[in-house]
Amino acid sequence: MKNYYSSITDLPIYNFDVMCKTGDVSYLLKTGTDEFPDTVDEIALWSDIYNEFIDCFGLSDSFKKYMKLRQKATKLYKEALVDGKRHKITFAKLADLQAIDAIKESDTGDLSRTSATLSKYYGFRINPMEITVKEYYSYIYQAQAENG
Repeated sequence: MKNYYSSITDLPIYNFDVMCKTGDVSYLLKTGTDEFPDTVDEIALWSDIYNEFIDCFGLSDSFKKYMKLRQKATKLYKEALVDGKRHKITFAKLADLQAIDAIKESDTGDLSRTSATLSKYYGFRINPMEITVKEYYSYIYQAQAENG
């Protein structure tokens, strides 16, 4: 039996939330005393789990906005540094700041508040320490589908 989570079907949403906010891979371990086996690359494991999440639930609108703004900033930096249009650096920096704001917009959802709302909606307690990522987001998407 593995001492670590390897999928959104077994990873608790609480651990996933902390991982997304901090990047602390120790939240992939099932207990605080566990360690990763030498054969496991924790970063690749986290990447696989996050890719599984994206494959299943897609990207948020704020993340898409972030990526679009980062692409704009990169293009402007290229024009400034490679093409010699130095005045474009100001616009590139502005696009970078807008990209950061887009990510901050995505962090408005609080796990405990969303869990409480879901609990009230469905009529049973949603425990972030027990419910998996897949179950949690499935409940969210179903509630959104039913309520437009």
